[in-house]
Amino acid sequence: MHHVVCLKWGEKYPADYVNRLYAMVQRQLQATHDFYCVADHPRGLDSGIQYIPLPDLGLVGWWNKLWLFSPEFPLRGPCLFLDLDIVIARPVDCLFEHEPDTVFCAIQDSVRDEFNTSVMRWQAGDPRLSPLWGHFVAFVHTLETSPIARAKRIARFLRRRFARKPHKRIYRLGDMTELGGYRGDQGWLSDQLRYVDWATSYPRPWCFSFKWGTRKEAHDDCWQPRRDWPIGACIAVFEGKPKPHQCTDIPWVAENWR
Repeated sequence: MHHVVCLKWGEKYPADYVNRLYAMVQRQLQATHDFYCVADHPRGLDSGIQYIPLPDLGLVGWWNKLWLFSPEFPLRGPCLFLDLDIVIARPVDCLFEHEPDTVFCAIQDSVRDEFNTSVMRWQAGDPRLSPLWGHFVAFVHTLETSPIARAKRIARFLRRRFARKPHKRIYRLGDMTELGGYRGDQGWLSDQLRYVDWATSYPRPWCFSFKWGTRKEAHDDCWQPRRDWPIGACIAVFEGKPKPHQCTDIPWVAENWR
């Protein structure tokens, strides 16, 4: 049995995003599968979605993804994680079929040299992945107890709080949107898996970034969101803004994000 998993933390995304993702998976995945939503509550989820309670980990947003590698995560076997802010327009069975014996597989980030955990597959319960959660907990504990790290967090907070032009996102003390220089879970996870021989990437054409789709170089400020559907792609990833509900004027979004 294949497992498809998504994560809903807080109120950034309404339950409608989970339900639309579920509907897209039902249309585009032929293999026998279950669909799970890891969330802090099940309100508004369609009846076909199986709910996995998210423990109160004290983490913010995407950092909760790392709990998927915890021994307490209840599923075992091949799991495909999908972010909520994606559009699926072509069959995705290939995401399970590609190098099936690999323990971990994810798309590559469009800008940075790291995995993008918007789309990733892993063998839940595999002993090679089991240490990841413990390493992350130890990493967070080090940040919380180190005087140097604490001073840096305070300094960063003060700079952003009292800047003449404040950063658009104000970080409260105790927030962990950034951890130890990592912008998100995928940077930390990529460093943990960078040199192992049982982690690999999906072919780049299969998933594309809507935001960075026509950007030529990482430093190029002249870009436009991708409005055509590339040959060979099955998923569009909506990193940052805009989100799918803001792009329904584009035919392939309107046709498939439902």
